[in-house]
Amino acid sequence: MSDNSYRRVYARRLTRLPLLAAVFFLGCGRIDPGQLPEPPAFAEAPATWAALQGDVASGKRAAKQYCLGCHVVDGEGHQLSTAPSFEAAMNQPHVAPLYLRRWLWNPPAVKPETIMPNLSLDPAVIEDLTAFLATYREVSPAEEPASEVETSGPQPEKTETVDSSQ
Repeated sequence: MSDNSYRRVYARRLTRLPLLAAVFFLGCGRIDPGQLPEPPAFAEAPATWAALQGDVASGKRAAKQYCLGCHVVDGEGHQLSTAPSFEAAMNQPHVAPLYLRRWLWNPPAVKPETIMPNLSLDPAVIEDLTAFLATYREVSPAEEPASEVETSGPQPEKTETVDSSQ
């Protein structure tokens, strides 16, 4: 083999090396969304709608910044999207403040089949968004029962047991 043929083979191999390295590193950097820990602030945050501490105006600005690609905010946004309206989403029976915070923190960890991406939002922004989205609830936060129980999602239905010993 001539000196030139070795150079061609060597050059071909060198051009493949960056491609192989890129594939390797892209595969290594993947994180399972379910493995991301939630911020400690979530455990300390108010458990009821009435006690929310986020700023509604800041939450509205954040919604316009992060949500308009799929949702409608004040008539602006993606009108033809299949994403649910804020009204529909916020009036689901399983949506409580902690559930909403977890959803905004990492949607795929809450509902793996969702098309909503993880936006890597700061916990303070999530608190403001939670306060803003609470304004879409049909029951105002002031009318919420004081004994509201925090849920992390849909809960199994309770079944009655029948005592057959009678």
